[in-house]
Amino acid sequence: MPWLRRESGRPGHTHLIIKTPPCLREELQLVVRTVASRQNVSATVRSTLRLTSSPHRHGLPSPVLSCTLTTADVDTPVTSTTPHTARPARPRRGANRSRSESEYGHALALARASHSTAHAWAFANLSGTKAREIGEKAWRRWFWAPATTIAAAERGLTEQQAWDLFHQASPAQAAHIGRDVWRRNRWLPALREAAELGRDANASDRTTPPAAYVNPHLAVSSRSKRRFTRP
Repeated sequence: MPWLRRESGRPGHTHLIIKTPPCLREELQLVVRTVASRQNVSATVRSTLRLTSSPHRHGLPSPVLSCTLTTADVDTPVTSTTPHTARPARPRRGANRSRSESEYGHALALARASHSTAHAWAFANLSGTKAREIGEKAWRRWFWAPATTIAAAERGLTEQQAWDLFHQASPAQAAHIGRDVWRRNRWLPALREAAELGRDANASDRTTPPAAYVNPHLAVSSRSKRRFTRP
């Protein structure tokens, strides 16, 4: 992805500007949060920053340090002749999600990106998270194993491949529910929803991933929310 790094003006602070496609913004926020926590630094993701050609408001130096971003990477702004009117603020997406639902969405995003269990746990095991509270074994049982089944259905894997992934993700849960219950409660619903996503994408001729791929938290809302419940 094209990027640009510059000094922010404050000593020791840097701005990193990345042109990020919508389908990766959720994962970018997760990566930034995780790296900041592990490195014990402050980092925030913003959608707007001061123009590189604009001076610092306090006159501090803020030169560009390095970049791969070019003018060709920047979208052309749309000029509108319609007078601007203020709109009421919309509620933040997912503002009413529980901590467990939010963390399940992160697990699903990592499963869709084919991350290993060890890598996903390293991202999940942060101070103040549900994952840290319940421990790795329970996290793998209630978060990671179900997420691997959904990702397997979306990738078009066979039932045997999906079951193997589920079993590797949580041997304890696989032994507890067995393959028949897993097939009925996890695998078949995941296949149906993956098929629906495919039909929706073909019908609308999308050039970007369907909404459920863009926003992993959709996996725990509306009809998909049932996949988060314990069998």
